[in-house]
Amino acid sequence: MAFPYNYIWEFPGVYSLTVTYGVYNTFYFSQFIALGVVNFCEFRVMRRYILAYFTLTVVFLLGAMLIFCRGHYFIDIFGGLLFGHYFWMFAERRAWLIDWVLFKIPFKKRYPYVES
Repeated sequence: MAFPYNYIWEFPGVYSLTVTYGVYNTFYFSQFIALGVVNFCEFRVMRRYILAYFTLTVVFLLGAMLIFCRGHYFIDIFGGLLFGHYFWMFAERRAWLIDWVLFKIPFKKRYPYVES
């Protein structure tokens, strides 16, 4: 992929140990979008619908801002959505190892809203 036209994030005049300022084709999925998707899924499972839809709105606006400010490509935003949902499913399936095996928390206490 070519570098975004009129990319606005250049060297600010302050050196950094972690950020490489310059023209590089090293774009990756948006971790902020992925974290928002994880929060949305958690709020939805815990039946906190107002917070869930607020988080969904924030994720949508953040994705729009990242595209409009040319911080990410559209595929990076889409990748953040996919990775966020995958990481949430991965953590949900393996959380019982910590909850039950390590802390002995029963299923009904872990998920009080789920009918067993």
